Order: sequence, then structure tokens, then C-alpha cells
Amino acid sequence: MAVAQLGTVLPLGDSITATKSADWYTYRYELWKDLIDSDVDFEYVGSVQDGSQGFPSYQGQSFYPHFVSHEGHHGWTTAQIRSALPGWLTNYDSDVVLLHLGTNDALRNVSLSTTMQNLEQIINLLQNDQPNTTIFIAQVLPTNRGADVNQRIQNINSAIATQAPSWSTATAAVMVVDQYTGFDPVTQTYDSLHPNRSGQEHLASRWHDAVYQWLEETGRIGQPPVEPPPPVEVPLSERDEVLIRDNQTVTSVQWDGSNTSVRSMGAFEVSGSWSQFVYGDVNGDGKQDVVARNADGEWFVGNASQSQLVRWGRWSTAVDWEHLQLADLNGDGKDDLLGRVVQSGQWWAGLAGNDGLQNMLWGRWSTAVDWVDVLVGDVNGDGLDDVTGRVQQSGDWWTAVSSLVGFTNEKRGHWSNRVVWQDVRLADVDGNGAFDLVGRTEQGHEWWVGLSDSLQFTNQKWGRWDDDDWGAPVVIDFDQDGNQDLVAVKRDAKEAYVLLANPAESVFQTLELGRWATGSSLTSIAVGDVNGDQKHDIVTTDLLNGTIDVLLADGNAWQAVSWPVSISLVGTIQLYVGDFL
Repeated sequence: MAVAQLGTVLPLGDSITATKSADWYTYRYELWKDLIDSDVDFEYVGSVQDGSQGFPSYQGQSFYPHFVSHEGHHGWTTAQIRSALPGWLTNYDSDVVLLHLGTNDALRNVSLSTTMQNLEQIINLLQNDQPNTTIFIAQVLPTNRGADVNQRIQNINSAIATQAPSWSTATAAVMVVDQYTGFDPVTQTYDSLHPNRSGQEHLASRWHDAVYQWLEETGRIGQPPVEPPPPVEVPLSERDEVLIRDNQTVTSVQWDGSNTSVRSMGAFEVSGSWSQFVYGDVNGDGKQDVVARNADGEWFVGNASQSQLVRWGRWSTAVDWEHLQLADLNGDGKDDLLGRVVQSGQWWAGLAGNDGLQNMLWGRWSTAVDWVDVLVGDVNGDGLDDVTGRVQQSGDWWTAVSSLVGFTNEKRGHWSNRVVWQDVRLADVDGNGAFDLVGRTEQGHEWWVGLSDSLQFTNQKWGRWDDDDWGAPVVIDFDQDGNQDLVAVKRDAKEAYVLLANPAESVFQTLELGRWATGSSLTSIAVGDVNGDQKHDIVTTDLLNGTIDVLLADGNAWQAVSWPVSISLVGTIQLYVGDFL
């Protein structure tokens, strides 16, 4: 048995954390050997895995493939690490963090106050995710890139020594490790910046000594390992259901951790009789409902726990309806029906009551123009859902702003009508409570955001994708930082990604989440918590093999699993994940 149990160790930083040198392996390899010599048991965690069988074994143990994880990112600044960290932390827990960060800030002349603010926020994110973590923060290595760069590094290191200890909490200590003193950037780097073998050994030795001293001072040397608590069985009531609708059926599928249970919503299975489906909480019970309209214009409500449908109201069949949506138009916590009459342009609301709809004329949009990208969301932050749409001919954005009795039309912005816009969504990417426009150009795959200040949309370019092989993105606050993000897939590669919104830098930070099996169709994806662990899972279907394919965020990594389901899927598949029971 090892003398000490260190637990999970997160090496976090830039290329100095990530890169092996021209003549040797990374400091992480050297530290692994040093901790073996000290009889300390641990494992590395992180979203990046690099290494090969060429890493030499040591004391009968192999570095590859068990110790190749880390969170070192080439060229990244403190701001970039701060923005991406919440998404990474959904995939693992870190008992100990080794943070070496700030070199690229010095190289790019980032202000000292900004660097320190970012470092403090990184520490806070780590502590909030793992309240008992211990964080070792380095006074970073010097470089041979000029006196001005080294002066900025010295300023950062002085500020770290002064400020970092105050970032400790009662349960999550922050300790400063001096990596700067005694490091010679002339003889211990191979390019005046990145450590060579001697430099890697220097880093490992300083980390080891600090960690081992902490183990001694806290009485952890010689202590038996702490047994992890037994897994907690999550009841079905805390697991989201997967709702599948094809051309003929509506089916609810739920996973109990071992098996799937399938509930057919048989009342909806009358082929051809239902013309529209929408999803939301129309009765205010906190559960998601399925709302559908039949050929006679009657609206019915059902959910996975009901065997019978509830008649909810009727809309005329003498006119054509478009842009059917659910939206809370009057702020009562119940989703109301909303639709536009093609012939007249009138918006009608079916306000949700205790036992049905109250139909009311709610507004009107012109029929002399074509409306595209019609979306529901609260764009002015008043708590009421609004409707926003773009005039195809002019590119102007108009919003039908909700009051308690109807819409008021307001022009709020403009997007060029000379380009084709794809994947247009409403998402609160800056966390101010007012939904923003998000869309991508077909020609350059550029992401543009129309930031809402409650009065208008202000356009900003937030990044780009490298090609057009992307599935329709889903809006969700993936990293739970208050800013809504986009989850999307690359169809051919079967890979899932999240675009983390970073309003401070006006950019989407792209992070790969995982990969499905080759059979996954990826024609439709949905995001929810299917295993009840309060993490976002990503769901799709495999039409060929009759499975639901899931990327489970289990706290350590993204795990691809397939659930066999004994249902036939016909035609167009639509997926929804939510609490329908």
C-alpha cells in the first residue's frame, strides 16, 4: 500500500504544462516518477490525453495510457483558460490542482490587473466545483524572450505571492510554489521559452516538494486511503425522459441505470390525424407536456404518465397557421399557445387556463413581406416571452414585444440579406436576462451575435466553423455560468462539441465533448440529464440498429452508450429530453 493517497491531480495551464521538450518528456512524466519514489498514489485528470507507448516505464509501472491526461493548452492565456474551465470540470473531479499560467499573458502584454482577476476567477471556479480541492499555483518560469517580458513575469509572480494565499477558503487551500527562482531560461529551455529535460526536471521537483510537504503537514502520510462512498441510486423521478416522435408514434424512453423502460403514448398513435406538435408546461405542474392539434383543429394535451388526452381548445381550420410555438405570454408560469394566420398576418394566443385555452388576438405582422427565423424568447428581459423574426427582403429584425394583453412591434436590428443565415437561435449568451440573436453565415461559416440590451440588437462576430458538416445546435447553459451556450455535432465525424459563450472576449470557445458510434444518425440531437447526476447528456438515435445513443457526462469523461429500444422508427425523427413524468 502506498504511503499516501493524493487522489486526482489536475495539471492546468498552457504549453509548459502540455508540451514535451525536444529532448525529454513532460514535467508530468518526471513528477509521476518522483511521486512513485515517494510512494504516493495518484492519477492525472484532464480533457487532453497525449502520450505514447514510447514513454519509458518506471519501477514496473507504465505512464501510458493511465497517466496521460492533463489540461495544458498551447498558447492559451488566463482569459481563455477561465472561459473553457467550467466545461472541462463537468467531466472530472480534481483533488489537487497544479496551476502554471500567465506566461502567454506576459508575452501578449495583458495588463497585470486583468491577469490577476482571471487567475482569481479560475481559482474560484475550481473551488466551487470541488470545495475540498487543494490548489498549488506557480510563480511562473522566466523566459529568454526579452527584458520587458521577464519584467511582466516578475510582476505577475509578485502579485501571485501577495494575493493568491488570500484566495484560500476554509476547505480549499491555495499555496504558492516558486518555480521562477533557480530556473535558467538560457540553459533549461530549448527555444528560450519551453523547458528542456533539465527544465522539466526542475518543474517536477518543485511540484513534488510542495505537494509532499503539504502531505506531511496535513498528516496524510501513512494514512489509509479513504474509501469512496457507495454509489447513490438515482430514482426515476430525477432522470429526464427521452421523447421520440416519428411519423407514426410518440414514445417515452427512460433509463434506470441498467435498463430502459419504454412507454408508448398510444393516444397520439392515430396515423395522419395530428398536424402539429409542441412541447412545454401548459398546466403549470412543472412537468413537460405534449400538445398536439388534430385535423379538426382541436388541441389536446398529454404526457407520459397519462393514458388519456385532455382536450385543451380549438383553432379554426378555415385558415392556415404558421410559426406555432409555446411561450409564456402573460408571465403566469404556464406556457401559452401562439400562432400566426398566414392569410391575415394576425398573431393569436391561446392563453393557458386551468382547464383549457382562452383564445385572444395578440398582434399582427405584415403579409406584404416574408418572415424567416421566427423565434420565441424574452429579448428585453421583462420576464415575458416575445416573438422575433427577420424580414427576408430587407434583413431587418422585428420583435413583437409582449405585454399582458398583446404585442407591440419594434424594429430592433438588421442582418445582411446578401448572405444566407443558418442555425439562427435566440440565446442569452451574455447572461443579462435578455435573449440575444445567434446565427452562422453559410458562405464563411462565421458566427454572429446580435447582443440585446433590451432595446436593440448590436452585431458582433464571435468566431467561425471550419466547414458545413454540422448538425443544428441546441441552446443550453452547458457550463452553468449564467451564459447560454450551443451544443452541436459534426455529422461525418460523429463528434459532439459545445460552443461556450465568453462575452468578456466576444467569442465562442469550441470544446470537443466526445464521439458516438459510427451508426448514430445525428439527424436530431437533444440535451438533458438522463441519468440524474445533474450533468448535461447528449442524445441521438441510430436508425439502422434501433438504439438511442447517448454521450453520458459521468463526472470523469464522456461515455458513449447505446440503449436498445424495441420500437420501430419511421421517417423523420424528432427528439426531446425533459421531465415528462
